[in-house]
Amino acid sequence: MRLQIFCFLLLAGSISAQETSLEEISKSSFPVRLTPEEEARAEAGNTPSSQPSYPAAPSQRGCCGAPDPAPCGPTSCCKPASVNCPPLLPRCNPCDCIIDYYQPLVYTGVDLSFEILCWKVQQKASTFVLTPHGTHQPFPPSTLADAIGKYQSASFDWSPGVRAGIGYTFERDAWRLFGQYTYYSTSGSDTVTRPTDPTLYLASTIRELSLSPDGVDVMHSKTHFNYQVADLLMSRRFLPGCQVLFNFFTGATAAWINETWKVTGTDIAGAVPNVSDIGQNNWNFKGGGMRAGLDVNWHMGAGFGLFNKFSFAALVGSYYNKRKTTVTPPGVVGTLTPDVRNTTEKDTWVVPNTQLEFGLNWNHRFCTWSMMLQAALEINTWYDLHQFHQDATGFSFPNNDRLDIRNASDVKLWGFTASADFGF
Repeated sequence: MRLQIFCFLLLAGSISAQETSLEEISKSSFPVRLTPEEEARAEAGNTPSSQPSYPAAPSQRGCCGAPDPAPCGPTSCCKPASVNCPPLLPRCNPCDCIIDYYQPLVYTGVDLSFEILCWKVQQKASTFVLTPHGTHQPFPPSTLADAIGKYQSASFDWSPGVRAGIGYTFERDAWRLFGQYTYYSTSGSDTVTRPTDPTLYLASTIRELSLSPDGVDVMHSKTHFNYQVADLLMSRRFLPGCQVLFNFFTGATAAWINETWKVTGTDIAGAVPNVSDIGQNNWNFKGGGMRAGLDVNWHMGAGFGLFNKFSFAALVGSYYNKRKTTVTPPGVVGTLTPDVRNTTEKDTWVVPNTQLEFGLNWNHRFCTWSMMLQAALEINTWYDLHQFHQDATGFSFPNNDRLDIRNASDVKLWGFTASADFGF
């Protein structure tokens, strides 16, 4: 009997100590600050004690962004608040967190996003003609005067694109599964005409497009670029401070990218009128790999915030490149066949990619749904993806040697984005 009484007293003491420990944790984790009215009453001695109480964290709170409910108490329109962030003041609920009014930390549901892109493609290894600066020199050019002027590269137009995504946030540790698809397409056109001065000429930087005996009169470049990328990512959010939110993500990515580039050199008024040399350079890449990155949001107040996103990906896939040059009408240049060049390259490549995005957003969480509007500058770089083969010596009969020069450059897609995200 005495042993049973001793065990009972020991158990009661343990429970009392545990309650005291939980109370101390509640005091340190959720300090309740007095409102100005409560402080005034405490100073006037209208309350039995000026020391605040430390109630346990409630399971629900008032509507997000709305005034404090009167009387203070939980409502049914909002999900539980975060318990790992300093409270906002004045609030009835000590667990209210500023980020919960932007992107709730305790959240389970579906979110949809749609983004409008306004991008431009930039690549350096696409020079097709050298235009004169006005310097008079004999034609054909001598070895000492064949590179005087201004280089002209193929250009691309500003064009729109779209990016759509769908995600789901799980209750366990706020893990988020997110998939998105990006589509973008653009074209470009450039035309350069020979000056009227007979001592000035156009120098094609593509050797086999200089077959006309008295030079070309018009050089025309036409490009088309097509871009598709799909991502399936898993992310996890972390809160280093009350206004800063980190989002680490990783997952699978796939890309389908292709480009066609056609350059035409035409001799309009030569010995044989309207002779055209047509060079085509087409390449495509299809592959898949892994992507990882970090998304940082800094919430400044009134729903506004700054964000920065960086990701790195490495894709393994099939690369195909085809170069072909023809002369029309055929047979006008000695014994040359219509196909001056017809080469292909096919290989398995590893292509790195980086994505950098920076901008401003506005977030708001309503009772049953949330919304985010965002505007940003984005730069996507695909390293050494544009490849252009060219003979260094051109037509060097009778040796007919073919020293290949591979002109390679990164493909950059950059411009502005505007997006909207809705959570339910």
